[in-house]
Amino acid sequence: MLLDIIKQFNWIDVIIILIILRMSLVALKTGFLVEIFKFLGTVLAIYCSLHYYTAVSDFIKIRIGLQEVPLKFLDFMLAVILAVLGYLIFWGIRIGFDRFIKMETTPNISKAGGLLLGIIRGILSASLITFLLSISSVGYLQKSATSSFSGRRIVNLAPNTYTWIWNSTTSHFMGDEKFNEIIPEVQKDLKQ
Repeated sequence: MLLDIIKQFNWIDVIIILIILRMSLVALKTGFLVEIFKFLGTVLAIYCSLHYYTAVSDFIKIRIGLQEVPLKFLDFMLAVILAVLGYLIFWGIRIGFDRFIKMETTPNISKAGGLLLGIIRGILSASLITFLLSISSVGYLQKSATSSFSGRRIVNLAPNTYTWIWNSTTSHFMGDEKFNEIIPEVQKDLKQ
């Protein structure tokens, strides 16, 4: 058992551990109120990147005519850009909120709540990064992400979060939007 874990352990696992530890420690320091915005930014990053990356890449490929750029590379780059933009939206909201409204919570509750949200945010962020690496056009990144010990276990968390957000919220309020059917296909490919 331990030998199998050591065999599957690679650089992706180190990155995942560092992401989760860093986000947890920062969350413990900053507290619950700040971490709420960061958590919502991470959820929005997951939704924006996984919902729109294929539509935007198809639009760019057709309208701009980037025929020489491989579609998989364009998908990967746009998913990363959309994830960053989704996170930055809540970063801006948090900065504005912090500037105009000052709130404080009980320090111990704030730290405990912040730590819990930080751990969840770290796991979701690591899952999104692992998923994005698995859709990249670079075979080495794909193989590293899907064959790592922890990568295989968390890679589906971000797409499952997207699916849950779609089914529970977005599909009810945005009737003209369509679920990104590529996501279940990618998940199926990852299981093989």
